[in-house]
Amino acid sequence: MRRCALVVLLLLCACAGTDGSAPAPGVPASEAPAGGAGGAGTSGGGVDGSTGSGEILCPEPSPGSLPEPGCEPAPQPGQGAELVTPQPGMAGTHPVRWTGAEPLRDGAALRVTWISGVEPCSVLDRVELAETATEVRITLIEGSDPASPDTACIELGVTKVVEVPLAAPLAGRTLVDGAA
Repeated sequence: MRRCALVVLLLLCACAGTDGSAPAPGVPASEAPAGGAGGAGTSGGGVDGSTGSGEILCPEPSPGSLPEPGCEPAPQPGQGAELVTPQPGMAGTHPVRWTGAEPLRDGAALRVTWISGVEPCSVLDRVELAETATEVRITLIEGSDPASPDTACIELGVTKVVEVPLAAPLAGRTLVDGAA
């Protein structure tokens, strides 16, 4: 039951957008601003410059400049998003879909955003990264903390971010959600 309620909550969050606003009627998810709706129900696979989960990949604006039109930066830690670090050794691990990504440090790293449950029930175990000359595939793997097997967790969606360093800058490579 706990998993079903979380899925319903995640779908509601995806439909409303992670910033709490609904997408404009008739706007395809692929044209919704980053951080908004579009992660749930998309086919994934990625296109050049996309996250592979239906979100627009927005470049990091240069200092003093505004984001590109239609691009909203992902929530920053302390601004509605929780910065997490992988904690290996979680129980019941499984891939989870992410909702957006944005380049950091001129594309040498990515800030990946997703909606998850609360700890100790939903903990990032690891980030699997596969890079080729044409594609960057990121898979987030979550599980529950085995040190707290009997903890009752509230059914609450939390926006989380993790920074993923890349072996080479993203450049024009396709970004793909490995859980899609």
